Amino acid sequence: MRGKIFAVKPFAVHDGNGIRTTVFFKGCPLRCRWCHNPEGLSFETQLSFFASKCISCGTCMDVCPQGAVLSAGKIDRTRCTTCGKCAEACPTAALVVQGYSVTEEMLFQRVTKEKAFYRDGGGVTFSGGECLLQSEFCAKVLRRLKHAGINTAVDTCGMVERKDLEAVVPFTDTFLYDLKAIDPKVHKRCTGVENEQILENLTYLNKEGANVEVVIPLVKGYNLGEWEKMLVFLKNLERIRTVKLLKYHGFYFSKYEALGWKIPATDISAPTEEEFAAIKNAFEREGFIVKI
Repeated sequence: MRGKIFAVKPFAVHDGNGIRTTVFFKGCPLRCRWCHNPEGLSFETQLSFFASKCISCGTCMDVCPQGAVLSAGKIDRTRCTTCGKCAEACPTAALVVQGYSVTEEMLFQRVTKEKAFYRDGGGVTFSGGECLLQSEFCAKVLRRLKHAGINTAVDTCGMVERKDLEAVVPFTDTFLYDLKAIDPKVHKRCTGVENEQILENLTYLNKEGANVEVVIPLVKGYNLGEWEKMLVFLKNLERIRTVKLLKYHGFYFSKYEALGWKIPATDISAPTEEEFAAIKNAFEREGFIVKI
């Protein structure tokens, strides 16, 4: 069995506790207006061009078998077959192939390279995209990691079938569960889909006694007005008591440009420090452990 990923990030410190290695899987059922990993949205292999790294050496033009690289920074994506020859030849990594296939053994060997650093609760996190769209593959690797004594985490948007969660629950130490809105109309405006399945799956994980940290991105102009509804909803999930608040940032814009895509939304911003502090304090007053 093979899985499809687009990156492995060692020494990650924001994807769960401790020092971790994060694996980013291809494919996602949501289209969040503020998605900071657009290279993970599609299952398809893609080519990114980062103009700031290009030195106009012309090497990519020389090696492209399809003639898809017309000049430095100009790619005819209708010709490109994402063979990767341009990325292999690029001396500055201005060209990057987003997406490649790995076997269970390949991924296990890769993420266990940093095992010596997985102390203080560190380990391996599966993220995306949405890793649980490849739940069978994830479960196989997670099982091996657990048998090797490595802490595991799954970062999920929850928009998956119940069987996908059931496949990984026995081998997952922590779920990092994204919650973006309670109102289905607001959720659809933010992500392109309604959220009934997401809320049902979060309720299921609570019932199963899974260790869950709820991750709430706070985006002014989209879901900032939902935080009180989220607080009420989470108060009824008695086993979930850790919340991670994320403040919106626009550092991902270059990723869209590199893919040749338009930035999906420019009418959004971060909450003010006062708004952010008020939300944090409200959750803490209700007994939640709040991480920033």
